[in-house]
Amino acid sequence: REVLEYLQQHHTEPLSAKTVAARFGYSKSRFSHIFNAHLGHTLSACVNALRCQHAAQLLAETDMPVTDVAMAVGFESLRTFYRAFKNQYEMTPSQYKKPKTTHHYGTN
Repeated sequence: REVLEYLQQHHTEPLSAKTVAARFGYSKSRFSHIFNAHLGHTLSACVNALRCQHAAQLLAETDMPVTDVAMAVGFESLRTFYRAFKNQYEMTPSQYKKPKTTHHYGTN
């Protein structure tokens, strides 16, 4: 629970399995094993999901350009942002932003 709270609070910052593991007193390999066993997915997948949820909120509630949204939520690459967002919402961030009346807030 503490790890998930930490990720929620810090998902806009650069995060790696190594730094998060060290923050909680684990080696990277041990932390990754425990994280995957308990949550069923990688730290990276979890962080990307948090970032995409935050991005969806910004896309829906602001007029920020997609590129600015990607950087604001912690993605270092626009390509990675588009891939993660499309994986989670089954549409690109640009498609999500355009129709102001129909948004799909569900997650996978």
